Amino acid sequence: MYTLPEDKLREMAIGDAGPRLKSIFTKAELTLDQGPNRTEWDPILRRHVFHSTIQAWRDFDQIEFIVSPEGRIRLFRDKNRLEPKGPADPPLTSADLLQIAATTGEVGPSAIVETAPTPGPMLTFTVRQAELDMPMRIRFVVNGALRQVAAMEVLPDPIGLPGVPQAPGMPNLPQAPGMPKAPSLPNAPSIPQAPASPSPGLPKAPQVKLPEVKFP
Repeated sequence: MYTLPEDKLREMAIGDAGPRLKSIFTKAELTLDQGPNRTEWDPILRRHVFHSTIQAWRDFDQIEFIVSPEGRIRLFRDKNRLEPKGPADPPLTSADLLQIAATTGEVGPSAIVETAPTPGPMLTFTVRQAELDMPMRIRFVVNGALRQVAAMEVLPDPIGLPGVPQAPGMPNLPQAPGMPKAPSLPNAPSIPQAPASPSPGLPKAPQVKLPEVKFP
């Protein structure tokens, strides 16, 4: 059975992995570092299988962050991603934009695209959402060719800003009228007193005269 030398297998592995990694992850120039490798016999395939570890990375230019005291991102800019690389192919839909924006960790499932972007290599749009502990409105800049967020900025909550009409307050409810007094009932006629009936006197008990007892 013929087996290629490991040096040749390593060359073939990195030559095949390079274009795949660049197209799957960033469609940008990557640096590939080949790590350890091994060859082992596969009893099912009945052949030797070559395994190689490849690390892919890309250089980053200046990245700007502004973080709130709570540790939440308020502003982010990646200088490298802000360089146009060409239009998105295929064009990005609203669902695609929300999925890319969600990679920042600041976009939840209730988010909608509030302002649609103008077609071009750099897509600027605003997201509105109603998520607990997440910003209400965020402006994003997405690099269409890279399909990555190039910049984001948390916009101030419009409620409470000068010039923004406030929601009308609840009108004062009228006081409920007092309950009408119940009409007084006429006094019932007094019941005449029944004439006193003479009660027959009880017969007096007869007086018993005790015999007088004399002591000597």
